[in-house]
Amino acid sequence: MNKTLLIGFSSLLALALVGAGCQSTTKTPPTGSSPTSTTSDASCPTVTDLTRALRTPETVCSLDVSNQNRTGALPAEIRRLTNLKALDASKNNMTGIPAEIGQLQNLSSLNYSFNKLDTMPDEIANLKNLKVLSLAHNNYKQPPSSVLKLTQLQILDLTGNPISSDEIGRIKELLPRTVVRF
Repeated sequence: MNKTLLIGFSSLLALALVGAGCQSTTKTPPTGSSPTSTTSDASCPTVTDLTRALRTPETVCSLDVSNQNRTGALPAEIRRLTNLKALDASKNNMTGIPAEIGQLQNLSSLNYSFNKLDTMPDEIANLKNLKVLSLAHNNYKQPPSSVLKLTQLQILDLTGNPISSDEIGRIKELLPRTVVRF
């Protein structure tokens, strides 16, 4: 069965996958608390607390630190999350991405949309399993060169960045098998 991770759909109210062989879970948060995402594999839930994730890094497959008013960059210790498949760091005020993110060999979905990014570490090119990269609504004037080395990338979202039409054409030419959104 092909598993696809979807992150960055915070306004999604429902997703019907009838007949797709999917399992579903529903978790209603207690009154006054933040919603917690779940997966069909209880041994690897989505974690929303970075401190907790770093205490038991081997159990974390999905980390959602979106909308937490984070600034700067995530800590270098992020490299300890060796089983991480999805990272959502969207809707913060981050100005950097740690180079250590390039050590997350299982990462397939990375969402840094709605931050204040204009650079990316070269180590991002080490993410050979990355399929979805969202850098929407940041300050990129051109895509980071390291992104253009991601051969398995299926979706690159650069919506809302000040990228020239010349750059858009170049990106599409360099990533012909990737769906690129502007």
